[in-house]
Amino acid sequence: MSCAVVFVCNFRYLDKFITTCENIIEIGGYRGPIVLVVGDDLPNIDSHPFIKEHDVQVVHRSDITFTPKVLAAIEKTNAECGKSGFKLFQYHKFHIFTPFFKQWDYIFYVDCGAKIYAPIAPILACVKPGKLLAHSDTYPEYAWRLRHQFPVNPQLIEEMSPRWNMDADYFQSTIMLMDTHLIRDDTFSQLCVLASKYTNSGTNDQGILNLYFADLWE
Repeated sequence: MSCAVVFVCNFRYLDKFITTCENIIEIGGYRGPIVLVVGDDLPNIDSHPFIKEHDVQVVHRSDITFTPKVLAAIEKTNAECGKSGFKLFQYHKFHIFTPFFKQWDYIFYVDCGAKIYAPIAPILACVKPGKLLAHSDTYPEYAWRLRHQFPVNPQLIEEMSPRWNMDADYFQSTIMLMDTHLIRDDTFSQLCVLASKYTNSGTNDQGILNLYFADLWE
């Protein structure tokens, strides 16, 4: 079994990447491949001393863009959810669901800024063929449902309801352990299609990933 630890960051999260990656290595005891997916604002990151020292494989992917109409709708959702600034970069996480990552059997994705307190080997030992493992976003109360990931635009909620169980539990996209066989040639493009259609995702990438994988598992 082969596995890689994967991160996604932009310039604003570079320091958090370094801290979390150091945690993975020093506290987590991880010695395997590390991959960092970056956008347009880090063209020269390959020469960073930390990247070189730890042999981090940098994957450059262009920032995801939307049509002006879609962008305005997404930004309106972010504003109504109390977000501002550079939250659109969260969609860059879609790039980990591309065939490039099928060179490993599994990927362990971790958000930059996550804290590591113990060895991660027990987590990696939990891999399951054909599965994406992630924590419930609503643990331990389980008070929220998938519909709560789409807090604005009731018309879109009505459109989604016949296709998805909007009362289902849903997963966090903060930490994910995934069998890369789940990645299809069109996964990335389909995620972008869903994001362009359902612009009422209050956490940007997370709600869209839940929609995509709910379809995949049916």
